[in-house]
Amino acid sequence: MLKLLGAFLIIIPCGLIGLRLGRNLSRRAEELRQLQFALQSLETEIVFAATPLPDAMKSVAGQINGEISEVFNQTATELVNGQGQTAAEAWHNSLKEKESSLVLNKSDMAILEQFGQGLGISDREDQKKRLTMARMQLVGREKQAESERRQFQKLWQSLGWMMGFLITLLLI
Repeated sequence: MLKLLGAFLIIIPCGLIGLRLGRNLSRRAEELRQLQFALQSLETEIVFAATPLPDAMKSVAGQINGEISEVFNQTATELVNGQGQTAAEAWHNSLKEKESSLVLNKSDMAILEQFGQGLGISDREDQKKRLTMARMQLVGREKQAESERRQFQKLWQSLGWMMGFLITLLLI
């Protein structure tokens, strides 16, 4: 009976780790899609509606969910309350604070950091170019993430359960 309990205490956590790793692949693709939508919305707010950047960020945050929404919301808050910091600094601070809760990889974050460097320092047309370029880069990253998800999601899920069984067999 004790061995059976021990086996469950090994198999279940290993299986759950595999499920979580597989789910993170799906979450990354979803976050990249949300970022594309958010940047498209931000472009509309800045270029066509001529909305001030803090208000545009707040509006975009209200149109999406999850951690991506929090990045835009926090940037808007920092711009309003931020004792003279630039939009690039507010964006950078928001990304750094939320980085651990996002499932984006370093390449994805580099695109967002690069986008943020020119945020709010030029005219609407230049902002439009920067937003379009960042969005196009994210489209490529999303395609890659979706390909990785299809290729590796079931592998990670199965591997987690198999590792749990293997460890159990080795210990028995």
